[in-house]
Amino acid sequence: MVTRLSMERFELLGRWQETEEFRKVAGLKSAWATSEGHVIGGVYFMVEHDVFVYTLLTKDNAGRYRRFFTSTPKLSAREAESSINSDLGIIESDEKPAPALEAAPGGVDLFAAGLATKYNPKYVNLRDSANTSAKREVMTEIARWFDDLDGNFVKDFQTTGFDARVWELYLFTSFNELGFTIDNSNPVPGFRLSRGGQKVFVEAVTANPSDGKQFDIAGGPPPPPEDFAYYIEHAMPQKFGSPLRSKVKKEYWKGEDIGAHPFVLALADFHAPASMTWSQTALSFYLY
Repeated sequence: MVTRLSMERFELLGRWQETEEFRKVAGLKSAWATSEGHVIGGVYFMVEHDVFVYTLLTKDNAGRYRRFFTSTPKLSAREAESSINSDLGIIESDEKPAPALEAAPGGVDLFAAGLATKYNPKYVNLRDSANTSAKREVMTEIARWFDDLDGNFVKDFQTTGFDARVWELYLFTSFNELGFTIDNSNPVPGFRLSRGGQKVFVEAVTANPSDGKQFDIAGGPPPPPEDFAYYIEHAMPQKFGSPLRSKVKKEYWKGEDIGAHPFVLALADFHAPASMTWSQTALSFYLY
C-alpha cells in the first residue's frame, strides 16, 4: 500500500542529491512511499513553468536514497499525485521493481564497532539509550552523506571529539538545507561553500570542558550559574577566547583560494551540560 510520507521525513531521507539550481525552482508539495519505505517520492511545483513533477528514489547499496526517475511535467498537483501513487503501486506489486543502485562514494557509519576501547559517555548514551532512538536514526541518515575528509571523524565522534563532530554534522546538515553547494576538495577549512555564484568558507569551533573532562548528558539540565553576571562577563570570555585564538592563529583567510571571500568561524559551546542555554549572550561581551 502506498502511503503519504511526512514532509519532514522526506527532507531527511530524500533531498541530499538536490542541486542548488533545483532547489531554486522546485518547491516540495507532498511526499509518498511504498509500505515498507523501499521506494519514496516527492511531488514538486516548478515555479518558472507553472507545472508539477515528481521524483522517485530508492536505497543504494550504502543505504542512501538516490533518485532513479523524474517524471514528465504535470499540469496540476492532483495529476502528479495520482501518477506518483500509480507508479509506486506498480513498483510495490513487483510488476516493475525499482532498479538496484550501486553505492556512490562517501558517507560514514557513526556507530561502527571496534574503533576504541574507551568511549565518550555522550556517545554511549546516544548509541544505547532507548530515549535516543530517533536521534540515532536521524544522525545515521545524515552521516550516510557526510564525507570524512581527514579519516578520523567516526573515531573522534565516539571518543574525545564527540562534541566537535556533532557540531560539524549540524553545520553540514544546515548548509545542505540552506541550498549551499559543498566543495570537498580540501579539508581545510572545514566547509567550502558556494551559492548564487558567491563563495564562503567556514571553520567549526567548539568551547570544550576543562582538562578534557567528559560528562554524560542523561538527566535534566543543571540550574543557571549563581553569579550570572560574573559568568557572562568573566568566566565565558575565557571559555570562548582560547579556542577562538587557536583558530585565528591559523590564518585560514590567507589561503590562496580563499582570498577576499568571506571567512566565518562557527562557534558552539559544549564546556558543560546545557551550557549553551546560559552562555549564548556571552560571546558579544567577549567580542565587542
